[in-house]
Amino acid sequence: MTLRFKEWTLAASYPSGTSHGSPYRYDTHVPVLFFGAQVIAKTLAEPVGTVDVAPTLAEFLGIQPPAQIDGRSLASLVTTR
Repeated sequence: MTLRFKEWTLAASYPSGTSHGSPYRYDTHVPVLFFGAQVIAKTLAEPVGTVDVAPTLAEFLGIQPPAQIDGRSLASLVTTR
């Protein structure tokens, strides 16, 4: 038997506030937006994650992120350079 919480409800271990990680679209599909002079308006068909934000911002700023960082830079996918 697979346990799935009723949509739009919190798990019993979270009496208040919020939880994350449900299998529903409102938890799994969250927009990631970048703004800037060279950023182009574009919707990516491939999945991206919140772990991709830090490496992308690091590339925009010309900073080398730590080698063990999770995620990947999306800068080449969202800019004109």
